Amino acid sequence: MNLSLIGLQWGDEGKGKIIDFISNFCNIIIRYNGGHNAGHTIYKNKKKNIIKILPSGIFKRYCLCLLSDNVFLLLENLLKEINLNFKNVFISKNIFIINLIDEFIDYLFDKIIKIGTTFSGISIINFRKVIKCCFNIRIIFKFNFINILKKNIFFYNIIFIFFKLKLKIFIFFLFKKIKKIIFFI
Repeated sequence: MNLSLIGLQWGDEGKGKIIDFISNFCNIIIRYNGGHNAGHTIYKNKKKNIIKILPSGIFKRYCLCLLSDNVFLLLENLLKEINLNFKNVFISKNIFIINLIDEFIDYLFDKIIKIGTTFSGISIINFRKVIKCCFNIRIIFKFNFINILKKNIFFYNIIFIFFKLKLKIFIFFLFKKIKKIIFFI
């Protein structure tokens, strides 16, 4: 039997609690959308665990967890959660990578427009996705990766000019992040 739980709002619906319960009867839990702008607090053996990117069924021993296409991933958050010794996580190569700089840009835009974001970079990665200026894990292994990387750097530098910040992103900054991603895969 296949079972899907799809939220109809932006969160705080109790999806995590329901998934945690349903995962007792499932073999695979798939996170198919979203990013680390929310989280779940799960108690296991009276220990408090906070996860933001992994599906809440991750704590079940025989349940595989898949981070599927269209998930927005800040690598630092994933590495922090993986350090909880999960071995049952599989990651799609179509996941979009968020940089810490995206969180900073999200903060800057919110200070001007006052849209009430969580400063997690989700709105910026959505914007970058629409203008085809973001990358996912799959693109890292393509020959034209350097051109895509240059587009990203150009985007960040234009944003900094817009905010009159004297910051500049260089290619080695993003290469460092990419090295971590390749090691993880």
